[in-house]
Amino acid sequence: MSFVAYKPIIALLTVAIVAIPAYAMPKITVTKRLNIEGITEVQIYNETRKELACYVAIDGQKRKFRLLPFTSSDWYKSNSPAFKHTDYSTWCDYIEFHPRYKQYKN
Repeated sequence: MSFVAYKPIIALLTVAIVAIPAYAMPKITVTKRLNIEGITEVQIYNETRKELACYVAIDGQKRKFRLLPFTSSDWYKSNSPAFKHTDYSTWCDYIEFHPRYKQYKN
């Protein structure tokens, strides 16, 4: 078959790929520091115009919260200086994709 026969198929595939919405993860900044007690603390800053659903986790314990546009979260820390900055896990996504997070505090 010639290229002309495939032209409608290629056009249809191009439209299908462009029509699929692409959702990227929100832009956040994660700041980690040591406090005066030698315990690592974590804070998340929301750099978007939308409210976010977030959590900070350490050793299997999650602190879930909402993060308003252009605001920072509280500082989250562990109870032990044994945990390092690499032991923390953070995650944020748009609140409209995770409505169950609306019950958590800002």
